[in-house]
Amino acid sequence: MYGFVLLAKYFDLTYNTFILYHLNDLMIVPMVLTLSLNAVWIVKNDRSIRLGWFSILSIFLMYSLIFEYYLPQTMSRYTADWYDVLCYFMGAIIFYFLQKLP
Repeated sequence: MYGFVLLAKYFDLTYNTFILYHLNDLMIVPMVLTLSLNAVWIVKNDRSIRLGWFSILSIFLMYSLIFEYYLPQTMSRYTADWYDVLCYFMGAIIFYFLQKLP
């Protein structure tokens, strides 16, 4: 999906602005949390472990603060966008419910 978004931007293809500018933000938190959960499963050798709300909200807050507060103040390449924060939050909620599936 990330590659698709990059190609669409590179070739200047007109797609929905949500896909071009927010899809990656929606996907990053579930991807990081999935990798984290898999690491916990490997270390603990227990696939019944699930991440709690505190862990999920910590990752959400980390991404929000770093990419939407700190980096826009220090580097011109980054811009603060509340829609990105909303996407991070929606991704956290999506992960929370998806991890409950068997």
